[in-house]
Amino acid sequence: MKLFLSPFKPAIYLGGFVLLCLVTPLGRLKFGDGGLWTMASAAALCLFFAAGAANWPALNQLGASFNRWMNSAVLTALVAAVVLAPLTAASAVYHQAHSPYYLWYDPFIITNGEPMPWIDGNGEPYFIDGAALDASSIAATVLLHFVIFLTMALVGVAIGLAQGTRMQWLMIGSLFVGAFIGALVIAVTAAGPIVLAASAIVFARTRRFVR
Repeated sequence: MKLFLSPFKPAIYLGGFVLLCLVTPLGRLKFGDGGLWTMASAAALCLFFAAGAANWPALNQLGASFNRWMNSAVLTALVAAVVLAPLTAASAVYHQAHSPYYLWYDPFIITNGEPMPWIDGNGEPYFIDGAALDASSIAATVLLHFVIFLTMALVGVAIGLAQGTRMQWLMIGSLFVGAFIGALVIAVTAAGPIVLAASAIVFARTRRFVR
């Protein structure tokens, strides 16, 4: 982590990340759809990692090892995803447990498919199909959030490395296609591999003096 984060002042990356950890899960308590907060957080994480990766040419000139730098970037992405995912997933689970209709506004909450009991405005009990939660669906929600954040962090690294090169058009194109497919199917499993494949090409072709 130290090598990737070295160009930043500690107050910048720690302060910014703590703010992200607070705003993302708590923001949906105030306004907006839960899914939008998760996507905004993933986008912010992507931008942060893109800014960090944009410093690679300078580190490359100083003779830094690309493999060590890349390992540092991946470790940083893993830590960020591990910390953020439980926080945002817990917020989504909390909202779902308090309203079975929450899942209509958050594509990143996973339920177990069972009906959830609810009370209507007249005090009459009834069931909402497919809105219940259990331990397995909560764990799946945490895993989904982890995959989202890790994917966007790695994509951010690729964007930063591609900046100012012809590979930036590869990243722009993959993001456009990935966003289009993701919007149609609302699934990371469909859009994620597209942008990750493009990112892998960028990683492999990035200029380096020291492997």
